[in-house]
Amino acid sequence: MIASVTAWFAGSSIWWLIGGLLLISVIPFTLIVIMPTNKKLLAPGLEKNSQVTRQLLSHWGKLHTVRNILSILALIIFLVMT
Repeated sequence: MIASVTAWFAGSSIWWLIGGLLLISVIPFTLIVIMPTNKKLLAPGLEKNSQVTRQLLSHWGKLHTVRNILSILALIIFLVMT
């Protein structure tokens, strides 16, 4: 993030800043959006073969897909801008 902001301030395209923001957005997304699902999945009383567990795992997978897309978009932006 610091490198992308520095590059932008040094006169590079706004895309460097956007790429950095996308990359850093993965951290709050993980902590705010994914972490509650992780905690539910790690609950001691959760039945491993229940429908609730299957739904939580499905939801967890979708959330990780979003996180992966954010990271991949940042990578593409950085690769195109170099």
